[in-house]
Amino acid sequence: DSHAAVQYGHFSTSKLLLDRRGDPSLADDKSRSPLHAAARYGHLVTSNILIEAGAEKELRDCRGRSCMHLASENGHPASVSILADKGAEINARDDSGHTPLLLAVATVSL
Repeated sequence: DSHAAVQYGHFSTSKLLLDRRGDPSLADDKSRSPLHAAARYGHLVTSNILIEAGAEKELRDCRGRSCMHLASENGHPASVSILADKGAEINARDDSGHTPLLLAVATVSL
């Protein structure tokens, strides 16, 4: 499926599935879209492909987290930058009130 292809960085497979199925924002059982997976795993090429195909940047998962939250929490500043450049909300709060910046700071190894 498209989520697994994105998770494992198979951007050519992701593009093929996207071309065949058409919905770049199709959510899984945790309400995460393929763009959530690309942001979580720092897959820049796939993020760009999904955004250009019309993927919704502000979809929230089952915890109220956006793609920006997942990129920040998992230490992917380049993904954060791409999302911000494409208009994703940088100050969004998840269901627990956390912003992407707070998650980034909380996960830094000291």
